[in-house]
Amino acid sequence: MEDIRTTTPPRQPTPLASLGLSSDSPRARGEK
Repeated sequence: MEDIRTTTPPRQPTPLASLGLSSDSPRARGEK
């Protein structure tokens, strides 16, 4: 059985990733 995480591209951002990728995130705006 193949690992879903390796066979399918991460189209849906994980909760942790969405925190840094969301446009509303301070990091995404360029703020430190």
